[in-house]
Amino acid sequence: MEGLLLPSGDNIADKLGRWVSGSDAAFVVKMNKTAKELGMTNTNYSDASGVSSATVSNAVDQMKIAQAAMENPVFREIVARLPFLVTVFWYKGDAEGFIQTSSKMKTVAPHKLNNTLVWLNGKRAVAVCMACIQTRKEIEGVSMDLSSYVRLVYTAFKDADIWKIASMDAIYEKDSLVPVSPASVHPSNTCRSSYMLLTSMIGSEGYAIDQELPGDDCPELSDALLSKVEGWLANVYKLP
Repeated sequence: MEGLLLPSGDNIADKLGRWVSGSDAAFVVKMNKTAKELGMTNTNYSDASGVSSATVSNAVDQMKIAQAAMENPVFREIVARLPFLVTVFWYKGDAEGFIQTSSKMKTVAPHKLNNTLVWLNGKRAVAVCMACIQTRKEIEGVSMDLSSYVRLVYTAFKDADIWKIASMDAIYEKDSLVPVSPASVHPSNTCRSSYMLLTSMIGSEGYAIDQELPGDDCPELSDALLSKVEGWLANVYKLP
C-alpha cells in the first residue's frame, strides 16, 4: 500500500489488481461495483491506476472514496506518518489522532473557508486561510447559532512534485452566539432548515418559495448540482 501511494506507483496498482481479482478486467469490474456501493454516481473506472483517459470521475466522488479509505486503519497509519501536527482549541497532536477524534465528535461544525494567502520560499510555504466555524445547537429549548471566526495557519513543504502539509494552527478572532429565530418570528414547520428564515420573510410578501433547492440539509440535492457543474467544466455535460 505504501508503494501504491507513490506518485509513480501506477504499475503497483495494476499488479495488486491482478493479485486480488486474477486479471485487470476482473479488478476493474470490482472497482466499479465498489464505486457504485459508495454512491460514486459520476465515476467509471477502466484501469486499476486511473491513468487511462477512459477513466472518468469528479471531485465529489473522489471525496467519497477518500473518506472510505480513511476508515481503513492501515491506510490511516500510513497517512499519519506525514509530519502533520494539528493545534486547535480542543486538540493538539498528530494527523491520525486528529482524524480519529474528529470522527467521534457529536457536534457537527462545518468550516466555511474564505480567502487564502500563500507565501513561498523554494520548497517551503506558509498559508493563512480565513475561516468561520459554524454549528447549530438547541440550548435550554432555544435553537442557537454559534459562529467562531479564525485564521488557519498552515506550513507545507514540497516532497518530489507533491506539496504536503506539515502543521496546522488556528488564530482565534472572535465568536458569537445568537438565536436562530427572533421570538417574534415563527417559521412554518414545513420550511427547510437551511433557508427557513428566508422562506418565512420573503414568503410573507406573497412569493412562492421552492422547497427543493440545494442545501446542507439535503446533501443529495447539493451533490447533484456540483456533479452537474463539474460535468459542464469537464465538457461532458451541457447546461440547458
